Amino acid sequence: LFRRQHKQLSEYWYVYSRSKMKLSCLLLICLTNMLLRLSAYDLISGEKFRQTVILTVLLAFLLVSFHRRRSLTGVTAAKTTVPPSRCRNGYNLYSGPGRGFCFRFSDDCIPSFDAAQKVCQKEGGDLAVLDDESLRPFLLVLKAKLKYVDDCYGPYAYLGAKSDEKAEPKYISGGKIPLDESLWAFYNMLSPNRCVIALIDNDGKEKLFDQPCTGSYRYVCQQF
Repeated sequence: LFRRQHKQLSEYWYVYSRSKMKLSCLLLICLTNMLLRLSAYDLISGEKFRQTVILTVLLAFLLVSFHRRRSLTGVTAAKTTVPPSRCRNGYNLYSGPGRGFCFRFSDDCIPSFDAAQKVCQKEGGDLAVLDDESLRPFLLVLKAKLKYVDDCYGPYAYLGAKSDEKAEPKYISGGKIPLDESLWAFYNMLSPNRCVIALIDNDGKEKLFDQPCTGSYRYVCQQF
């Protein structure tokens, strides 16, 4: 009996893995099948059978309720990650891979990281902080905007990131930036307390670069 039941469960699991059947439904089917087989072999009957059926139904109800609660929680969490639908005047919506947000790419240059950060904070935001998934796509968005501008040192722009005392690049929010060779034009591991900027390298590729925090560059603000 139990050898046959094991084979039946294996078949149910195969169907479940290749369909959209809820796990709670699969368990209910398996338990019902088990009860019917036990009853057929007279291993369970009468009052005991009735009690077992009631317990099975209650268990199935609890499983369905638990699954539904998890699903609703997931919907609520997803709503909090939807990109903002309205950006303030002068801000554009980034809605590519990763986290969506509103940003503004400055038309002018500013003499330091601190000065750029103050401008962004005055507008109710801060210098742009990205996540690993949105970093490369967003740099590609900036590529079309990173042009030479009078009084700027080059086609560079401040982002919301600095290297700390250990010369590790981090966002102002605390998150680390991966030291991927394909992501950086150059990174100075021996010089701490430098600022991370976006640039176009000599090959026309959008990259990151670390520079002193007193360079005259453009900047990218992020709306909160």
